[in-house]
Amino acid sequence: MSFSSDINKELVRRLNAIEFKKNKMIYTRELKEEVVATLVHISRYYNNRKTNVGYFYLSLDIGVSFMAVNKLYQNLTGSKTLFYDSIVHKNLGYLMPIKQYKEWEFVEGENMTPVFDDMFECIHNYAYPYYNHMSDLNIVFDTMKSGEGIVHIARDRYLPILYYLRGDKQSGLRVIDEAFERQLHPKQPEIPNINGAKIEIFVGPGHGIVDPSYVTFAKNYRDLPEPNQSNL
Repeated sequence: MSFSSDINKELVRRLNAIEFKKNKMIYTRELKEEVVATLVHISRYYNNRKTNVGYFYLSLDIGVSFMAVNKLYQNLTGSKTLFYDSIVHKNLGYLMPIKQYKEWEFVEGENMTPVFDDMFECIHNYAYPYYNHMSDLNIVFDTMKSGEGIVHIARDRYLPILYYLRGDKQSGLRVIDEAFERQLHPKQPEIPNINGAKIEIFVGPGHGIVDPSYVTFAKNYRDLPEPNQSNL
C-alpha cells in the first residue's frame, strides 16, 4: 500500500536523521555508555469505505534502556537473546502538556509534511528532556521504588535487579516475595454497589498462580551471590 509505505519511509528517514537506528523491533540511540534511548512506533490504518480515503495513525512510545539491567535480566530468565528492554517508558502524549495518549493522523491525499513536522518537534521538546532525565539510573530506581506510573510486571522484574546492582540483594528478595503474594492472592476488583444490577466477575486462568517465567526469574535471583558493593 503506497500510502502506508510512504509514511513508514518518511518516518524512518527522519528517525535516522536524528541518529535513531533500527534494532530488531525498536529504534535506539545511545545516550551515554551502556544507556540507550528507545523509541517504538505503533501504527494502525483505517479506510473510510464511503469516501475510499485512508487514515493512518502513528503513536510513539519513549523509553530508556540500561544494558547492565538488561544483561542481568537476560541471565535470570535464561534468554539467549539480549533485548533493549525499556525499564521506564511512556507514550509521548503523557510527556506533553495534554497528558494523554497521543496519535498523529495522516490522511491519504493530504500533505504529510506538517504532521511529521509536529511529531518531530514534540520528540525534540518532550522526548529529549525525558531521555536526559531518565538516563540516571538512580532516578529510575527512585521512580521504580515509588511505583508511580509503573505497572506491576515491570516493577516485579526490574526493581529486584536495581536493588542487586545497588548491593542490596535482600531488598530485592522482599520485592519478589511481595510479587509472589500478590499473584497467589490477587485482590478482587472493587465493584460499585448499583441497585438492581447483576454483577459477574470473570477470573482468568492465571488467577492465584505465579507466572512460571517469574518463578524461574525468582529462583535464579535467589541463587545470585551476595553483591560486594553497589554497581551504580
